[in-house]
Amino acid sequence: MTRLERLRLSFDTVLGTFTFYQTLAILLIGAFAVMTGYILTYRSTVSRLHAIGESSVETAARILSQPLWNYDQSTLDQYGDVFLKSGTICRIQVTGEDGRIVLDLTQHQEPEGASADHFSLTQSIYYQNMKIGSVSLMIPLINAQIRARHTATTMALMTFILLMVILMTSIVQVRRFVLNPLARLVERVREISAGDYSEKLELLPKQEYRSIVDEFNAMGDRIQTREQEIRTASHRYQTLMNTVPDGFFLMDRNGTLVQINDTFVQMYGYTEDELPNLNLADHLSADGFTEPMAREKVFEAWKRNHCSFRWEGKRKDGTTFPAEIKLQRVDLEGQRYLMALVRDISARVKAERALMESEERFRAMADKTTAAIFIYERFVLFANPATEAITGYTLEELRDIPFWELAHPEDQEVVRERGQAQLRGEETGKLNEFRIIHKSGETRWVNFHSQRIEYEGINCALGTAVDITDRVEAQRALQDEKERLRVTLQSIGDAVIATDRNGKVVLMNRIAANLCGWDEKEALDKPLTDVFKIVHEQTRERISSPVDRVIDTGKIVSLANHTVLISKAGVEHVIEDSGAPIRNRAGEIVGVVLVFRDETEKKRVEEELFRSRKLESIGLLAGGIAHDFNNLLTAIIGNLEMAQLKSESPRLTSNLAEAETAAMRAKDLAGQLLTFSRGGAPIKRRTDITSLLRDTTNFVLAGSNVDARFFLSEDLPELEADAGQISQVIQNIVLNADQAMPEGGLIDIAAEVTILTEHPTLPDGEYVRVFFRDYGIGISKKFLPKVFDPYFTTKQKGNGLGLSTAYSIVKRHEGHIEVSSEPGMGTTFTMLLPTGISPETLAAEDSEPAVSRNISVTVRPMSVLIMDDEDSILEILGEMLAFLGHRVTESLDGAEAIRLVKEHVESDAPFDLVILDLTVPGGLGGREALLEIRKIDPDVRAIVSSGYANDPVMADYSAHGFDYYVSKPFKMNELSIAIRAVAEQMEKQPRKG
Repeated sequence: MTRLERLRLSFDTVLGTFTFYQTLAILLIGAFAVMTGYILTYRSTVSRLHAIGESSVETAARILSQPLWNYDQSTLDQYGDVFLKSGTICRIQVTGEDGRIVLDLTQHQEPEGASADHFSLTQSIYYQNMKIGSVSLMIPLINAQIRARHTATTMALMTFILLMVILMTSIVQVRRFVLNPLARLVERVREISAGDYSEKLELLPKQEYRSIVDEFNAMGDRIQTREQEIRTASHRYQTLMNTVPDGFFLMDRNGTLVQINDTFVQMYGYTEDELPNLNLADHLSADGFTEPMAREKVFEAWKRNHCSFRWEGKRKDGTTFPAEIKLQRVDLEGQRYLMALVRDISARVKAERALMESEERFRAMADKTTAAIFIYERFVLFANPATEAITGYTLEELRDIPFWELAHPEDQEVVRERGQAQLRGEETGKLNEFRIIHKSGETRWVNFHSQRIEYEGINCALGTAVDITDRVEAQRALQDEKERLRVTLQSIGDAVIATDRNGKVVLMNRIAANLCGWDEKEALDKPLTDVFKIVHEQTRERISSPVDRVIDTGKIVSLANHTVLISKAGVEHVIEDSGAPIRNRAGEIVGVVLVFRDETEKKRVEEELFRSRKLESIGLLAGGIAHDFNNLLTAIIGNLEMAQLKSESPRLTSNLAEAETAAMRAKDLAGQLLTFSRGGAPIKRRTDITSLLRDTTNFVLAGSNVDARFFLSEDLPELEADAGQISQVIQNIVLNADQAMPEGGLIDIAAEVTILTEHPTLPDGEYVRVFFRDYGIGISKKFLPKVFDPYFTTKQKGNGLGLSTAYSIVKRHEGHIEVSSEPGMGTTFTMLLPTGISPETLAAEDSEPAVSRNISVTVRPMSVLIMDDEDSILEILGEMLAFLGHRVTESLDGAEAIRLVKEHVESDAPFDLVILDLTVPGGLGGREALLEIRKIDPDVRAIVSSGYANDPVMADYSAHGFDYYVSKPFKMNELSIAIRAVAEQMEKQPRKG
């Protein structure tokens, strides 16, 4: 097989390889196109289904709101069928507000494959801006899959057809335009390689290989052209050598000048013919530069390939000149030569001489100056005496220390980087001042400047440094003073603003900026009247700037009472302030300083304290009235009840019952009065605030056109509280909200746990915060401070005790209550109650006896001593006890009761039970009397009785030695329950004697 045949065979292999890879590439592209078409079609279809689904679910939420609100199941089913028949939705589900499924419909016959994939969309259903449920639609994805498969099948078929067309076309084109021309080119190359240049290579003009043929034919022409260029370059080289400013000659190993340039001829004054016959040492060198010296330099050049040295040349006329000679060994055409460059350096030598003189003057100046002057590369090369004085190191020591190591460790890296960058000729940032470490270890500050220079042929830097330690320390002291002043101004609790004589702000601390609502930088140069806006709290009239008054009087001035500062954001602060003049050394006023503080919280605390004291004062009076009132009611209710028992006339019995009912209502009024008294302490028990809020609110709003919405945190803890009193607080607040919305509306009640810190009236700790918000008529600002005042009311009906009672109850629970309101925007009450239950309360609950509440339960007759300072109470109480079958002995005070107990014990007929009044004006009360009675008869049982129903002794009677309690006014049933409780205890623990 010939070479040409092998080449043609390789062409066929190339064609087969090309066809294979082209087919593979088209198949890969087709596969990618099919996959891309499938994915894009699927995604676009899914996106369209999402859009249709979102529109459908919004439409469903809007259409189904009315029937869902009315629970119209038939309409819901009809609308559900309509949505299913649209063809896009396969399932619809409607859920009520309570999570119950109201409607759930599914297509009976789903398209084939419909169970493969689907997605759901959910939309909340609102009716009149209130969420009443949600609707969910399920949309199948089978349509998207079917459409994507159709697209993929179509694209696959098109790709196959395109593959066959491209493949057949490519094979024909490659054979015609690539393989056949290459075969003809190979044939002509064989002829040319045999030496046949008789013809030019010819191909069809339109074929792409025309440029290759042209290049091949031009190759011989370029060889001839290249020879001509070489001759031209040689001439150009000689011309260039003759024009360089340095003398040039080429010398062989025998010392003969082979070639010289015109500059060399002109430099020495000889002709070009004379120079080859002259000796370099004898004829071309000045006296003192001998031939052995010249031979030494030449030998060094032959040995080391190069050599540079200074020489003194001599011209033909005998004049001399300094020269710098560079010898270089070169190889030319297998021969070795020395090439020399001779440079006349007369001007340089003159400049060097001048530089030396300048250096001498520089040294003299450097030695006298107090500034450190030094030259450095990596190490210090030169330093004046001042450098040694500033650093403490001698020049010899400095030459062994890298220059940046003189800097303070914190500044070393920056000094090193910038110093090295400057030596490299790079731009560096300014570093004028930094610290150095003196040899003694002392830190000093220097002001440093440097610039790049050439020193003894080396790129170096000339640096100057001035010791500025004293100046820096003075500046630091001044800065420290300014910083102390700034920190002082920022740290003090008062706000400070300083102005110039024109009333423009020149200084403002952080407290002042916060109160005024201005940024400190933004307020500078602003008129004080723009930043410090003050008005009278009551008249709302603008108050003139205090700067004018200070400048006019030259004295310290203070603002009047009731001054309100209005911040940039409109927030109001009650403030107290004073202004003082700022004087210069000559005593002239150059500005004014204002010092003021926010008194808003202080005023609120004072108002809170005033309200508490006012309630306490009223409570003292109310407590006494309620106590006496309860004593009267005890006699009245007791006699009414006994009269009913003795009455044989139905008409009279009915009248007596109505009178008793009225007396019991009077008892409730007395209970409200007791809330203000010292005897109104709550009887605290473990209380579930969540249930209390829901139950009380729902009870108050029963039958009302006002609804309550609860937003109660799930983690609300139990409280230690009097459930009855807290329920009364909730009742009063909810009742006020209900009355504020006569046309109906909503009350929002929210509760959460919060941690209080720095509250003005409460200690730090965990609290439950309860919000009551109505959307009623609101409260006017002028009435808002009086809301909790006793007997203050804006209603036609009401005694004005509701909110004041709530206030007193919350305070006695160690909590806080406040109100905020805007006319026409509603009212919000906020209540804070402490969390946690004391061990004493838990123990009291566990030990509280279970008592039978049935008056008909038989109790054995007992000997009972009753003590009360009211004759009417003794009389009716004795009659009640006698009616219940007990023997009664009466006493008017504690001392008499003690005497009677002692007599009965000595006569061996002790009392089974004593009923003692807690409070005896001017005499011994029940608690004190019981202490002495226990000493006489430890086994006697005792019941405490008081008109202060919420007295601490009543709240925790067992801790004070009593076995049970009965609150005035009481009915016979309550008295019977108390005696029954004592009787049960006596049965469990009989007398020891």
